[in-house]
Amino acid sequence: TGQPNHDCTGTLLPISIFGFSGKVLENQSVLLSWQLVNDNDIRSFEIERASDDLSFEKIATMDATKANNKSYSYQDNTLEKALQYYRIK
Repeated sequence: TGQPNHDCTGTLLPISIFGFSGKVLENQSVLLSWQLVNDNDIRSFEIERASDDLSFEKIATMDATKANNKSYSYQDNTLEKALQYYRIK
């Protein structure tokens, strides 16, 4: 931990993520949070969810806000199963 993760798929630009976490809230929604090293070239994020670690489905597209602290979050209000996987593209 503490090391950036690098991911590049197809023609997408690589991004460096310092942290990515998910927390189940009292209302049975999931709060996803992540922080980027650099968000200058990012226009939007696709948030994907799966009940296994293979079959991801896009649940939202979110504009990158160019936040000063480069921190982002998304709340998934549909907790379908006890174990869910998430990824950001």
